[in-house]
Amino acid sequence: MINLGKIEKMIKKLELILAGVMLPTMIIFVVLELNRLMTGTETDYGYLAITMIMTLLLGTLEVQFSMKEEIRELKMELKNINK
Repeated sequence: MINLGKIEKMIKKLELILAGVMLPTMIIFVVLELNRLMTGTETDYGYLAITMIMTLLLGTLEVQFSMKEEIRELKMELKNINK
């Protein structure tokens, strides 16, 4: 029998981790844009893009390591469905 409550908890945890990944990226973007508006200078969008990409890559690694056990458990649950 599949445990839907367990799967829902795993999905909620994944959503929280993903939100934690996206938040720093958005903060960096907002800070750089505010800096541009206050100083009247142009933002180096190449630097901004590299910073955002690196943040997302680190976040992806965080998700992979944080969710490793949950993904293993989810696979076991799915195998039990087939039996």
